[in-house]
Amino acid sequence: MDQKRASARPAGTFCLMGIAGQYFGEHDSNRRLNITSAEALWEWVKGGASDRLASHKWQLTPGEDLFFRGQPNLEYGLSSSLYRVCRARRTAPEAGTPNRVDELVMAQTEREIIKTMRGEGIGRLMTAGQLLAVLQHHGIPTRLIDVSESPLEALFFAVDQEHGVAGRLFMLHLHRDAEQRVNTVDFSQESLEWADAAHGRQRAKGEWTQQVAVAAQAPLDPRMQAQRGRFLVGGLNRRYSGRSYLIDRLNVPAEQYPDISTLGINFLNSATARPNSHWPATGWTVRIDASWKPELLQRLAEEDIHYDSMYPPFGEVRRLALAVARDTVDQLT
Repeated sequence: MDQKRASARPAGTFCLMGIAGQYFGEHDSNRRLNITSAEALWEWVKGGASDRLASHKWQLTPGEDLFFRGQPNLEYGLSSSLYRVCRARRTAPEAGTPNRVDELVMAQTEREIIKTMRGEGIGRLMTAGQLLAVLQHHGIPTRLIDVSESPLEALFFAVDQEHGVAGRLFMLHLHRDAEQRVNTVDFSQESLEWADAAHGRQRAKGEWTQQVAVAAQAPLDPRMQAQRGRFLVGGLNRRYSGRSYLIDRLNVPAEQYPDISTLGINFLNSATARPNSHWPATGWTVRIDASWKPELLQRLAEEDIHYDSMYPPFGEVRRLALAVARDTVDQLT
């Protein structure tokens, strides 16, 4: 649709808590991909979850420029935990009106979390990026977004919880540059690559706000290995020329873009010939009906993808390992 014909809706008109659900409800690809049952979704995911997403001219390579994320509730935005914490604190409870979360708020909150964690003895001999990765593992707010290199592992996170609510599976494609390189961030550097990105109250360096990158280092944590996990990170999603989010043919207010996605991702529900170069990444999503979840969980279990395999219970199996060690030694003497 011609973007010039789309009128803007005043800030606050869209429901804050439901804006992501409204947006993704209009942009899911179920009908186009003919995904109308658990079986149809399973076959598509088993096939790689990339078939028919885009024109054959696109090159989508899982684990390199295509990543997957499952969310158990279709109302959730594609947002970082740090943004959600900041957003909750910047919403006036007496009026229920949203207050903008900008890069300065994100950056200062991130710095204080890192400083506090180091003060507690966490992160010795770690760079700031490595520390953020550890904090993300343990549920501490960061701007990192967990994704998987494989759609099967991502599907698990969409169906393992909130069984009475529909979920979503996201397919996220990072655009390559002229040299066919994917944007990456290096957590081995001493300071964060975006450490000085925030400028003033609401501005940030353009190269940061228009970036969506994958952490270059594959994590060694056993849980992340089991989940085929990676991290995406980037500047807080902003509206630029050539970029818009529409709901019911109306422009979403710029300050609510991050409520849909904290990363600058262009979500499509059609197979376009090429990526929109105004965006650093493209995304697609499919809805997972609540009634599909039990069957999909069973199918995943048959692939050895279940709670214990995705969250290795090291604390619980220590006693078992010690018993095995003792028994083995006894048998050899």
